[in-house]
Amino acid sequence: MPEKVHVKINGAETSVEGNQTILQMLTDSSIEVPNVCYHPSLGPIETCDTCLVSVNGELVRSCSTKIKDGDVIDTAGAE
Repeated sequence: MPEKVHVKINGAETSVEGNQTILQMLTDSSIEVPNVCYHPSLGPIETCDTCLVSVNGELVRSCSTKIKDGDVIDTAGAE
């Protein structure tokens, strides 16, 4: 069974599965993040930078960044 981690997404605290990327977690949570080059079958290609989100105050590619316990994720401020 995947380990649960505690994160804050756009100000709301929640528990999510920890063994996934931020983009996968946000998509599973019905939070839309623009992305162009990512496809689940191919994994992160990291060429377009449209999936940028703020994690702990730093802009990162959500397609390739693994979620960690205690992450503070802001999808609205990264626009």
